Amino acid sequence: GNIYVVDNSNIILKYSVMTGEVLEEIDLHLEGTIFRIFADSKGFIWVGSNDGLVHLTKDGGKNWINVTPKNLLKGGRVDSVEPSKHDPATSYISVLRYQLGDWSPYIYRTKNHGQIWELIVEGIPENFPVRVVREDPIKEGLLYAGTEFGIYISKDAGNSWVEFQKNLPITPITDIKIHRDDIVLST
Repeated sequence: GNIYVVDNSNIILKYSVMTGEVLEEIDLHLEGTIFRIFADSKGFIWVGSNDGLVHLTKDGGKNWINVTPKNLLKGGRVDSVEPSKHDPATSYISVLRYQLGDWSPYIYRTKNHGQIWELIVEGIPENFPVRVVREDPIKEGLLYAGTEFGIYISKDAGNSWVEFQKNLPITPITDIKIHRDDIVLST
């Protein structure tokens, strides 16, 4: 296996887990700072930046494509990148824009490696910015969204969302992990 580390100059360093040596340096040439990165074992690497850009490589970093949603407003921060565990062509991103005065929720889904994105926020109030979106690793179509004011779930791959607050206090959900059958929340 390999480990990918991003340094301050937007260079991804690919390390060998076995030896710890640098195997490759990958220059992203992005305008902003990389904020989120996801790499899988098949050579796919998704990168989201703090200025709202999304890039994808399908060959371990040799060639990069800008796959930023065409209808995404300029600026904002790609707060999460979540490739599907059930369909390799599907990915989700959340974009946070409240620091620009825009408190709207932004979750986008692609079903074709970023060629076309659709905004999928029906059911999330219009003034609830989304910090993170995660897919359940076992139950296909089950998604979790952490907002500035709590958590929402979707049972239909993001087509509609419902509040899933239970007895959780109103608080920003900054990250979500699924561990065994538990939902682990960062607040």
